[in-house]
Amino acid sequence: MTDHELNFDRGVIRFTQDGNTLGTTGDVEALEIRAETQEFGGEPFFVLKTEGWSFDTIDDLVDVVWRAMELYRQCPVAKEME
Repeated sequence: MTDHELNFDRGVIRFTQDGNTLGTTGDVEALEIRAETQEFGGEPFFVLKTEGWSFDTIDDLVDVVWRAMELYRQCPVAKEME
């Protein structure tokens, strides 16, 4: 890495939604998707962290993860890595 080179180290996208109707979660549910790299300029891996995130179908969860990846790809530094 040179003195003027920017590299993506990590980024966090946090989604929130109202708690589920059963009341088994809090008033607000949160899903955090972190993108991290093991080395400068390397491909990221993704880490999911949830605070009671509820979803009706697997497709709903997959859609949120794809949405996070699209937001990540819009990051100027991430674009340079592709």
